[in-house]
Amino acid sequence: MRGILVAEGSHDDPELRVEGGSAVPSVQHLLPLPTLLFELIVICAGLWNDCYSTQKMSGLELGGLILAIIPILSTAAPFLNDTAYIRKRTHKKKLADFYLDLYGEVYRLKNLLEDVVWRLPSLSSNRKYDIIHRQLYLTEQDLLHDPDFRDSIADFFVLAEDHDFFFCQLERMLSSFWELVEDGTVGLSPDELNSRSLYEKMYVGNIPARTSSERFRFGRRKGKRRENLKRIKESRELLGVVIDSYKTSASDDRRNTFLPQGVSFTRLRKMSQKVISCLSSSWECDCHRRHQPYLELSHQPRTPTRLQGCLDFVVSQQDNGLRTQWFELGVKGDEEKPNLVPPLEPFAQLCGQLSASIPLCVIIQGIHEESSTILLERRLTQNPRYSYPMSPVSLRCLLREPQNHIPPNTITRRQLALHFASAMHRVGENPHLGLDWTKENIYFFRLNGTIDFNHQFFPSLIAAAPSTSNRAASSRGPMLFHPHESICALAILLIEITLWEPIENFRQREDMGLESEVDVNTNLKTAKRELYHGRGLAQCYDLTKGAIKACLDARWGDVGTRVTFEDENIQMAFHRDVVQRLERELRLCEDSANYNQEILGYKSEQ
Repeated sequence: MRGILVAEGSHDDPELRVEGGSAVPSVQHLLPLPTLLFELIVICAGLWNDCYSTQKMSGLELGGLILAIIPILSTAAPFLNDTAYIRKRTHKKKLADFYLDLYGEVYRLKNLLEDVVWRLPSLSSNRKYDIIHRQLYLTEQDLLHDPDFRDSIADFFVLAEDHDFFFCQLERMLSSFWELVEDGTVGLSPDELNSRSLYEKMYVGNIPARTSSERFRFGRRKGKRRENLKRIKESRELLGVVIDSYKTSASDDRRNTFLPQGVSFTRLRKMSQKVISCLSSSWECDCHRRHQPYLELSHQPRTPTRLQGCLDFVVSQQDNGLRTQWFELGVKGDEEKPNLVPPLEPFAQLCGQLSASIPLCVIIQGIHEESSTILLERRLTQNPRYSYPMSPVSLRCLLREPQNHIPPNTITRRQLALHFASAMHRVGENPHLGLDWTKENIYFFRLNGTIDFNHQFFPSLIAAAPSTSNRAASSRGPMLFHPHESICALAILLIEITLWEPIENFRQREDMGLESEVDVNTNLKTAKRELYHGRGLAQCYDLTKGAIKACLDARWGDVGTRVTFEDENIQMAFHRDVVQRLERELRLCEDSANYNQEILGYKSEQ
């Protein structure tokens, strides 16, 4: 009977596990359950045939043989249970993989439709928000038949052919989604065809148990599911092509970005600039110590309104020219005018407090008035603040020497990209941050011996001489083929962070300028070629590539006009096309990481 229980091998086979001193065949050598039952039926039929055809076996002998088979069946029962258990778990794994593929398509389509809704010129911000958060369900026909949506789409597409093509491809996608839902073997209902429900179903514990017949039908319909997913992907890519061909002008960008009521990007930027200006005007100290302030780029307030005038710095303090300590310093702007506004106090009063172990906070009062006051405030917490005894490390050093520093994971890289874009949106073009937004001017500190990627710092010119506060307008050779130098530098930064390699590693001969030398447009040419033809960015989601493309194109202003963050329409367009895409990319990576952890936990249970 060993030939029935195992397909091949012997008791000396190393793949047989030993339990209780006897060799027991491993689960992978078991025959499938239908094959094993068929073998037992054949044996019983043969015994029955021998008994009644040859008349050489008595009933007592037949009963003895049947009793002899019972121990075999009892011994095989645990292995049969193991085989059935493995089949069920394998089916759950395949179903979870299908949910993951469907989740990716649903997520990408939802982002695509969100971009379309934000670009609709005739809808108010509140109506757009209502459509995105209440009506954007793929299995409901309300969106297709919504009169506001259809009328706005008609205004958005200039050509009637593009309008008809959009709805044709959208209906084709929804039809494919419906076929997947109506397939009873995948365990989906129309209400569950959204990214949140699919994400919950991807967890192994949330996948419902299926009967053997349902598992059989699930396997037979594998080709049909693949065909539907392929059709969905093709239609989504075609929709992306026709949508990208329509670009809104800068005057329409104000209506294409939703903001909470009472929040203004211009007001937030002006508050940040005034905080830095007030701090710079009082940065005077005669203690013969060198104080170099670095602005923290990773400042992420909990609510947008808190961004009005709250900035974080680290300030250097050199002791006798031998050692430099870096201390945290929080700066907060207070719009309320105090009753009595004394003249602006110098930084010397703050300098004496830097060596204290209790964190400090600078409050600038009356910031909207001509005169302001700097007040020192000890934070309520008595915990010592961070102090960095070592010199900062530039991003350029981290990219050029990956063997000496452990590169961050994918989620950390996406966080860095979001922090850099948000910081440029908040404090870009500030005269006291006159340095280029490049990897040479972004720094990290070591915390407990490792690079702290949660905090990034940018050197400021607050403590510099007045003549160096503004970037020199010296001739730099050829003109940059881009409307905004800092936004172009941000696009290059996003590529370098995503690939974790300096842009110089991807240069080719055609990227060079005259006489094969590096000029102001060399990195721009390299970045564009890497975006459209490079293999590294092919592993990213469309959101990161879309943010990089938006920075490289910068098609937010009218032709011939200067792109500047002083224009609130440009601010909103930058927030929509760059910051919001990076935020969604980060959420997608975090969701995928959580799912992978669940899968790893599921595999460890095997």
